[in-house]
Amino acid sequence: MFIYELVMLNNQLLSILNENDVEVKDCNNIRLFEDYVNMKHNNEKMTYIVAVLAEKYDMCERSVYSVISKLKRKCKIGAVE
Repeated sequence: MFIYELVMLNNQLLSILNENDVEVKDCNNIRLFEDYVNMKHNNEKMTYIVAVLAEKYDMCERSVYSVISKLKRKCKIGAVE
């Protein structure tokens, strides 16, 4: 299979992802976000959550905040609601 064929098979999904500024590398942060959701559900404080996740995923705290902020954004109107 060629890249062209792969893109054409997933053109609609890729267009929606592009409209919402989702990058392929965002899939690397799914586990981090799931851990965030679980810790938030357990009423942990945000600063504690970020510190723990930064250590666990070997990231700076600013990057953890950025990941959380990006992945909890709502999709833009016209894409997926």
